[in-house]
Amino acid sequence: MRRGKFTIAILASALTFGSFAVPAGAMRVTGSRIGVGIAPSAITSNGHYLWVANTISSTISVIDVFRARVLATLYTDAPPIALLADGKKLWVGESDGTVAWYSTKTNRLIDSATGFTTPIAFAVSGPRLWVADKAASTVSIMNRATGNYVGAFSTGGTGPVALGVSGDNLIVANGASKDLTQVSLDSAEVGMQVSLSGHPGVILVHGGQIWYTLPSENLVGRVDADTFQSTGSFPTAGLSQDGLAASGSRLFVANGASRLVMELRASNGSIIRGHRTGSTPSAMCIVGGRLWVTLLTGRAVQAIPL
Repeated sequence: MRRGKFTIAILASALTFGSFAVPAGAMRVTGSRIGVGIAPSAITSNGHYLWVANTISSTISVIDVFRARVLATLYTDAPPIALLADGKKLWVGESDGTVAWYSTKTNRLIDSATGFTTPIAFAVSGPRLWVADKAASTVSIMNRATGNYVGAFSTGGTGPVALGVSGDNLIVANGASKDLTQVSLDSAEVGMQVSLSGHPGVILVHGGQIWYTLPSENLVGRVDADTFQSTGSFPTAGLSQDGLAASGSRLFVANGASRLVMELRASNGSIIRGHRTGSTPSAMCIVGGRLWVTLLTGRAVQAIPL
């Protein structure tokens, strides 16, 4: 086990309330901000707490969802680039190739493993943790209970950047080879594959569909989870799609370069409204009746009521 640093500080939250201008035809929305570290780029939740990876600060902010305030700051040995809370553990991918895991109850470091190159995304299924290792073009398997390394396998493409679980399959977005791939959760064998017109950024499995972003083309696309066939692509009225989240029939897309979160109908990709953030929105998650958005250049997380 490496020796980790842990500091708890009960902080006065930096909440700023206000209304934001939105495009014509869209509703005005009210949001609140909570100050975190520099370059918040990833977010995860267990339903009561949020963990936010502040990449440049090499810290993780722990936020109480219902009190809307920062409760603790965790210090990592290298910039955190991926997060996943899976119940009792918080898994952290760091830029130096380390995967560390913390207790979600105490926020204390439990242990860590090295030997990865770029652990950029996680997914869980049963007793396994799946780790996308971007630079190695592999996905590794770890035991969720012990953290032991199980093995690594090819993704059927190159440069995996995002993972999702759909039924009996792991869905891998391969950024460099511009494709989505099905991988069996049982055998780790590569199944069907869909070629994309651009480099995928993030993916989201929701409502029988696999949504993905194409930041270079300013589009979101959709693939049927059962047939693994494309069911369309849609413009988002913004630039650089860096995050996805969904609630019921609504899809939310973070358009980073436009400082805008767009709300779309998941049924047909049509735009409902826009949510101005005032800074670069990135990773998102939905918990406690709010959409939580990391503001990459704003040193904050914005909470948008749903």
